[in-house]
This record gives sequence, C-alpha cells and structure tokens, in this order.
Amino acid sequence: MCEATRPDPTGLLAAAVDAFVAFFAEAPPAALGEAMIDCRRQMDRLEAGFTQAAGRFATNREYAVEGAPSAVSWLKANCRMSAGAAAERLNIARQMDQLPPARGSDRQGRQPGRYGHRARGGGRPLEDGG
Repeated sequence: MCEATRPDPTGLLAAAVDAFVAFFAEAPPAALGEAMIDCRRQMDRLEAGFTQAAGRFATNREYAVEGAPSAVSWLKANCRMSAGAAAERLNIARQMDQLPPARGSDRQGRQPGRYGHRARGGGRPLEDGG
C-alpha cells in the first residue's frame, strides 16, 4: 500500500511571508500594530510546530542519517541556530507533552483582513512594557 504524503507547504509559507512583508511596507501606520500582533501570533505557532518537528527529528535520530553527531549540531549547522538555542528547543520539545494546552488558544489564529479594527480606533492601547 502506498503511503499518502502531504504536499510540501514551504512555497505557501514563503508566499505568506512575502505578503506580510509587503503589507508591513505599505500599510497605513494605524494598521501596523494589529498586523504585527497577528504576525507574531503566527510566528509563535510556527515556532511551536518547529519545536515539535525538532523533537521528532531528534527522537528518530534523523540527524545521524544525515551525518551529524547530534541533533544540536545538526540544528546549528542547518537551521542557523546557536548551540544553546538548539539545545533549548530540544529541551522544550521533550517537555511539550507534559505542558497544559494554552488557554484561549486558537489554532487558526486571527483571520487576515482584521487590521481595520485598530485603525478605526477600536483597539485598546497596550500598556508600557507589555
């Protein structure tokens, strides 16, 4: 039986990043805050997915198949991470199963096109430092 595989989403991600970068360059200043919040939320989701993937990569010893002596060294060489950042990411991956789900998390994040809310003055101001 042939195992079905998902198409590689890298092209879609690159296109979405290009769209965000273009939006940041052209958006009215009043819309930038909301766009940055939405962008950061998606970056956090992507980072969580990367962490899970790094954990699976380490557990399955894929780094050895590719000739690296450790998962940390592979991440350092291939993902532009410092050794400390790579080790921290793998530590987090090992603990993810034990962490409670994020409160109020929305797996889909915010929908695009919601930047007008703060531009119209409907958003609450952020406190300094937070």
